[in-house]
Order: sequence, then structure tokens, then C-alpha cells
Amino acid sequence: MSKITFYTAFIALFFIFHFSNSIFAQINPLSAGEALQKIEHLQTTGSILYIAAHPDDENTRLITHFAQEKGYRTAYLSLTRGDGGQNLIGEQVREGLGIIRTNELLAARNTDGGTQFFSRANDFGYSKTPEETFNIWDKKQVLADAVWAIRKFRPDILITRFSPTLGGTHGHHTASAQIAMEAYDAAADPKQFPEQLKYVEVWQAKRIFWNTSSWFFSRNGMEMSKDSTMTIEIGGYDAVLGKSYNEIAAQSRSQHKSQGFGSAGFRGQQTEYLQILKGDLPEKNAFKGVTTDWSRIKGSEKFVTLIQKLKKEYNPAKPQNSFNLVIEAYKEVNKLEKNPITENAKKILTELIFTTGGLFAEAITDNSQVANGDSLKMELNFIKRFDVPIEVTTVMLLTENLQGKTDLQPFHFNAYNTSIKTNELNTFSKTIQVENIKNSNPYWLNENQTTGMYSVDNQELRGLPSNPANLKLSVTLKVENQELSFDLPIQHKYTDPVKGEKYAPLLVVPKVTARFLDDVIIFADNKPKKVKLELLSNTDNSVFGKINIVSEKQSPQAVEAKQIYFTPSPSNADFSFTKKGETKIIEIEITPPTTNQNNAFLVELNYNEEEGKISKTEFAKSMEKIDYDHIPYQAMFPNAKVRLMRAELEKKGERIGYILGAGDYVPKALEQIGYQVDIIEAKNLGTTDLSVYDAVLTGIRAFNIQEELAIYLPKLHKYVEDGGNLIVQYNTSHRLVSNEIGVYPFHISRERVTQEDAPVVFELPNHPVLNTPNKITPLDFEGWTQERGLYFADTWDEHFEAPISSFDTGEEAQKGSILIAKYGKGNFAYTGISWFRQLPEGVTGAYRLLVNLISLEENK
Repeated sequence: MSKITFYTAFIALFFIFHFSNSIFAQINPLSAGEALQKIEHLQTTGSILYIAAHPDDENTRLITHFAQEKGYRTAYLSLTRGDGGQNLIGEQVREGLGIIRTNELLAARNTDGGTQFFSRANDFGYSKTPEETFNIWDKKQVLADAVWAIRKFRPDILITRFSPTLGGTHGHHTASAQIAMEAYDAAADPKQFPEQLKYVEVWQAKRIFWNTSSWFFSRNGMEMSKDSTMTIEIGGYDAVLGKSYNEIAAQSRSQHKSQGFGSAGFRGQQTEYLQILKGDLPEKNAFKGVTTDWSRIKGSEKFVTLIQKLKKEYNPAKPQNSFNLVIEAYKEVNKLEKNPITENAKKILTELIFTTGGLFAEAITDNSQVANGDSLKMELNFIKRFDVPIEVTTVMLLTENLQGKTDLQPFHFNAYNTSIKTNELNTFSKTIQVENIKNSNPYWLNENQTTGMYSVDNQELRGLPSNPANLKLSVTLKVENQELSFDLPIQHKYTDPVKGEKYAPLLVVPKVTARFLDDVIIFADNKPKKVKLELLSNTDNSVFGKINIVSEKQSPQAVEAKQIYFTPSPSNADFSFTKKGETKIIEIEITPPTTNQNNAFLVELNYNEEEGKISKTEFAKSMEKIDYDHIPYQAMFPNAKVRLMRAELEKKGERIGYILGAGDYVPKALEQIGYQVDIIEAKNLGTTDLSVYDAVLTGIRAFNIQEELAIYLPKLHKYVEDGGNLIVQYNTSHRLVSNEIGVYPFHISRERVTQEDAPVVFELPNHPVLNTPNKITPLDFEGWTQERGLYFADTWDEHFEAPISSFDTGEEAQKGSILIAKYGKGNFAYTGISWFRQLPEGVTGAYRLLVNLISLEENK
């Protein structure tokens, strides 16, 4: 084959296969049970799209039932990535938490058999009504994304997790159902979002249901309508897998670890309810009137005969005996019209080819990360364990370049050999030069975003759960005169001394990253403070240039008007690195303004090709790593930033004990304002001398996750009685380790104030917490982020005082955000104020109010 013919042929193959789902982390044969299940799933063509607002909203029982028991193509559209929630496993919030919860959803779908989609909606936090939600989300964009998912996936039926009209839940939930209702019609209308029709066709689902429950109706004092509701029995058992579908669903649900949603498997009969929203109500079968076999695909008769024969003849002990039959079915399905049904069948048959051929393949490197300009040595490892006719014919390198386009580079590995011997590992190695490749920042974080929406210009990226691999190999096999192509992302493979063989995504990183060693600098007076900036080289090559410290807010107009913000010295510095891993620490003295204000410093990075010549200027990125056992290793690359806060801030006391909860920023923030903060492990409270502390704080949800706190509550209460200040940050009322947290009784509710600018009323203006050592004024409640607080108390003993109240528009005042009770010589406080959100953002008033809580004076 000539080079031109070869390249043209591969381009054709690329567009056939690259835009299907034939991308695998590694190639591994299916287990016997998995293979039998996949063959069974080839028999059906039904499909479902489940729609809700957040990760963890999906009903994994129903998804597992449809995906695994029925074999239908089943997907979950989560409108958000859960960025606005709380994190029970670490410190990440906002974008970092969104990355964690995105990957937890992918882990859940890998367990229950579903596919995952998203919209561009940003989870800005709790909202109480859909109207409030759509004031922040761009409804048209969210609707467009739901329509895109429907047109792309082409489901037969839609199911919403929530009602589009009833209460009993919060605004994002109701809004998700309203979006689903509108998208049901809009997806079939060519006048709606016509720009999508370049890639997809219009699609009309048969009907849309609300996946309701008897619990919902009983909770809201209503009766379930029998005329519009049908039941589904989902408690089936799979003897091949040795599990009930509800046990699998519980494993899927348990992937939401950052939310603390570990679930026990249910065994036996279980009923789900579907209430019709649009379309006709079928009897007993949600798919009544929907063709779910292959008769819906023209010309599929021969293919059906082949897969029925495969189902009858497949022997899990000798899968290679079915190799030729699988290849024949693959050839036949390639003759049929291209649509999501046939593409799904191709993907399943590809997995069965790997299984019946005993194939294993991986594209790996020893490097965990690479920067543009560096070389990268990679290996393609390939083995077939059965004596079947398979040849490797072409290997292509696919890269996502800085312009968002895919580059193809045909090349041969050294020791390249198309003759693959049975059960002999073939290793093909090659070193490439990495140039013009996008870094591994999650695609939805690459463009400007608002409180309510992420921006993604590329239509084909919208809805994807994660980045397409920036570096991958496309391997083409020749199998019985049939060419089969699949993609393998190049991964970092290593051996952990405890966990054994591990894979992680290969990260494409900036040549130089930067980070301020403090996230927030607080100035209580006019005295300068110093902050350290660390530069890190991530490239094997020499790199040099200059950095400038620039103000985030200081516009040219502000400079001309001689408005003084914060002044850095030095404001610039040179850097020079010769190898990867070198660092440079730059100490910067910051002089604050004389008036209270907030700002931030960014780092402008100027690369030089040669002395005195700037080749490239950009904002320096920090590299924030996300590493948990239950999800793949991740990183994001936000702008390197230090927040600056000039505030009149006085404090009393010096030493604080902090009992960790679910991970938050509060200890770091307290250290920043001059406290000595000792982290106290709950299990060590019995041997800890609490008398040395001016105050003891428990972290967010500590009484939900630290079981030892129930044991040592008497000691904490005695600390208060002897003159200490105990401050308990918010907990949920669900799964408290003790119902007697307080020195006097109080009850934690789900009440909250979600509007960040909600009015705050000083109910007890003379209370010390509003006056000492900092005089709290209405100005202290300006500039808050996401919310006022959550999980407020709703009832409490008469010994408690509630110094402030707040309320969302149209609601009654909530007075349980801060409760304070004198007890012996000391003070006990429960607070639902969301300090963990306000302090990292440098909210001045939040710091001042928290300091006042810590500084409450001993009672005489």
C-alpha cells in the first residue's frame, strides 16, 4: 500500500471509529460472566435517558435494572457536576469537588452499566425554587445541552428523578425536571437549536416518566395517582454474576464517597414507580409500543441470526471457539446504518473480539507527566492468548493540539512486527517529541465561567464527562480481512509497593507552574507582610524568563486615577531552570492600603527563547492534584493566585484546638490571622489537655463522622464548664454520633439561607459576639459567597441566645445560624454559618465574626 493510500485509508477508519465509543483504558478480555451478559445485551435495542440535577441524584437501582437486567442502553444526564456540595473526604471544594464527583459518577456508571452525560450548568449551591435556579443558570444553554444529549443518545424513553411541579425538594431538582420536560419536545423540533443538526438529527422519545415513590407522596401528605402511575419490579437476581441487581446498584451508589453515600445491598423484591408526564401510560411495561429488538434496524436479519447463534454456542471455558462467529457478526453490523444502536453493538462486539482472541493491549509510559518540548518514551504492549488470526497493521499517534483539533501522526515502532505469535508479549517502543499539546486541565474549566454556567465553545465536547485523552494511540488490527480500530490513551503505569500495578492518566503540564505558599493574606493593620511564591520547572529542557506580579483588580483606569491597592515588592523577578523538578522561591513583601478592601495577585509568566527576547506571555498556572484511591489520579491548573484582605481585625487568645471534621480550610485561615492551631484527633481526646486552649472548634460535620466524639462529649462539656469556648460547626441531623451535642438541648434542621446577599438582622445588638473585640456592622455581611449558611438549628433550650437572623426572599427569618449558651465559666456555640466557604474567599466579615466567637470572655 502506498503512503498516500495508507494515510487516506486510515483517515476513513479514523472517522468511523474515533467518534464511536471504541476507546479503552487498556484492552482486557471480559470475564465469563461479563461476556455472557454482553452477548445477552446484544439481543435488544431499547434505550433510556435518566435526568436529574447532581451526582448522587440518580436512582442506581433503576439504572442497573434497565442497563443490566434488561440490557438497554441506559444513560444518566446530571445537569451539574456537584461543585456546590460538601466534601466528606478532603479539602477540595468548588471546581476540585466537581472533578471528584464527576469521576465518582463515572465509577458508578462503570459499576451499574450506564453511560454518563453532563450539561454546562454550574452547581452554585442550594436553591429553594426553580425560579431562583434559573435566575443563576442560563436556562436556554442548559436546555440546549439536554436536547444535545437526547439527540446524541436517542433514548426511547426519558425518566426524571424529580417532579417538574411538586415541592418537597430544592430548586435545582425541580428545575432539572422542567428542563427534561421541555427537552422532550425540543429535541424533535428542527427549529430548536438547529446548530446541533450539523452533528446529530432530531429525535422524539416515546414518553417521559417521573421516577416517583410512595415515600415522596406520604411525606407531602398526598396520594399517588393510580391512573398515571405504573410499577416496576427491580429485585431480580443474576445467577451468572452471583448478585442481585439491587446489590450491584448499592455498589454503584457507594461510589459517591465524597458525599458519604455508602449503601448496603438490598436482596429480594423491590418496587419502583413511574408516573407518566408526557406520552401515553403503558400497562406494566414502560416500553410498550417501543420496538426493542433489531426489527427496527433495516437489513439486520442476518445479524440477528448470527447473534442468536452466538448466544446458543458461546462456551465461556473456550471463548476462542466463537472467534470467527464474533468476527462475522462484526462484519455484518458494519453493513447496517450508523446510529447509536449499531455503534453500541460494535463496541460490545469489539470487546468480544478481545475476549475470544484473548487479547491484552496497553499504551504506557514511565512518565507521570510531560510538558511541551519534552520527549516521551512510550510502549505499546500487545498479546493474544489464543491461536486466532490477528495482525497489527497500523498504529497512529493522535494528539489534541492547542487549537482543539486532532493531529494524526503515522509512525512505526522499533522492532515493529505484524506477525503476532500466540501467547507471546510483543512490546513496541518509540520516543516522540511532545509539541503543541493542550494541558490536562478539565475542558469545562478552560474558558470563562459564571456563578451559574461553565463555558464550552466546542459543541462536540459539551456533555462529555471528562477530557478526551490528549495523547493516545489508535491501533488497527486486521482480523479475517476485516479492519478493526480502537484507541488507547497513553497512561502512566507504575508499581505501588502496597497496591501493586497501577495506572494513572498521563498529565500534560505547563513548563513552569507557580504557587503562593499562602492562599490568603490578611492585614489587620498597615504593616507589610511577606508571602512566598514557588516556581517549579516541569520540563526536561532549560527554560528561563521573567515573572510579573499583577493585581487582579488594578485596571489601567485605576492606575491613572492613582487608586492604591496592594503593593508588591519586588513586582517582578527573573527565573532560570535547567532540569525538571528545580524550584525557585521568591519572597514578596506586600504593603496593604490604608482602607479596608480585598484584592488578589496573579503571576504573569514571560518565557524567553533567548536573552532579552520574550516568546510567550501567559498567566502562570498552579497544579492542584486530586488523588484518591476510588477514582483516577486527577489534576487541574487554575491561575496561581493569592487573595489579599485588608481588614480591621482584632483577636483575643492565642491557642486553638481543632477537631477535624470532613475537611475544610478553617484551620489554615485561623493560622493566617495569628492563632496557633493544634489539630486534635478525636480518638486522642481522652489524653489531650484541653485546658491549654482558648477555644476548641469542631470541623464541619465532625459529629457525623467522628464516632469517638460521642465518647468524649462529657470531657468537651467539662472544658466549657471550666471556662473554655467550644464552637461546633454545622452538622447534618442525619447520622449524628450523638443527639446530645450541646451543653443544653437543641435540634439541627435542614433549614438554610441560600442567598449570599440575604438580609441579616441583629436580634441582640448588644451581644458580645457582635461587639467584642470587633464591632460587627451590616458591612461585614457584604461580599459573601454562595450562601449565608446551612443546617441551622430550629429549636433550642432557653439557655441559648440567637444574636442574628437572616432570611431568603419571601421566607420567614431563620434565627438558628448562631446559638450561644453560657455554661459554667465558659461558652458553647453551634453555628451553621458556612465558614468553610467564606474564609478561603477572603470574606472580611466572616473572619471578624468567627474571631468574636473564639474570643467570647469567660463567665464570672
